[in-house]
Amino acid sequence: MRKLLLASAAGVALAAGSASAADLGAPTYKGPPVVAPISIFTWTGCYLGGHVGGGWGRKDFSDTAAEDPDFFVGKTDPQSIRTNTSGFLGGGQVGCDLQLAPGWMTWVAGIQGSGSGADIKGDVLDTFFPSSWGKTFHAKTDWLADVTGRIGIAWDRFMIYGKGGVAWVGDKYHVNELYLGTDPFTYDASETRIGFVAGIGLEWAFWNNWSAFLEYDFYGFGQKDLFFACTNGTTGASCGQFGPVSVKQDINVVKFGINWRWNWGKAPAPIVARY
Repeated sequence: MRKLLLASAAGVALAAGSASAADLGAPTYKGPPVVAPISIFTWTGCYLGGHVGGGWGRKDFSDTAAEDPDFFVGKTDPQSIRTNTSGFLGGGQVGCDLQLAPGWMTWVAGIQGSGSGADIKGDVLDTFFPSSWGKTFHAKTDWLADVTGRIGIAWDRFMIYGKGGVAWVGDKYHVNELYLGTDPFTYDASETRIGFVAGIGLEWAFWNNWSAFLEYDFYGFGQKDLFFACTNGTTGASCGQFGPVSVKQDINVVKFGINWRWNWGKAPAPIVARY
């Protein structure tokens, strides 16, 4: 009997051990970590967009021709008058940027072309002739265009940048004159002028491929001589030309715009291990 009890106890112990081993199952081994690349935003790529804004400036007119002194009693030749101009503009821009290194804070370089239709204008009373002639200068900027390089420093999706380059402007001038209070005359001139532009701006890549910017630009176009074609307002006949008149101008612009961006290159993505 004693031997039988011992054999039974041994059998129970053996069965319990086998059950415990079965519960533990086969040994498991962990494999290598799962490596998941996480992409980061890059300014590298090209863009196309539009903008709206406002402009203001000045045009200084100087009469460089020697006129009849009877018309300038108490005045010294040459004379100068200034037209202050202001108005709206809108247009588009296209360009490409290159982020110089990956990272949260880095430099960005690029090139941009921009064009705007404008209605920046102003009037001034012409003091080149007696006030009885009722002569008024009208000046209007019809368009602005520029090609610039720009350099910026970016913090992830924000970038502060400066820009500078060559600029062009299209201007029209019109003068109304009532000669001695009787015969009306008009004088007209137009020009395309080349100069420079310098500016500063802030851009924010706010969603996927879209960015918004706010920018200030100064346009300088120097001084240039113009001749005004004269027309008799009564008969329509030509009455020669008036000039030369030296015109010096500069324009200030503030504009807000939106760009749609597409990447032609991607910055290296950091590798983050996930277990």
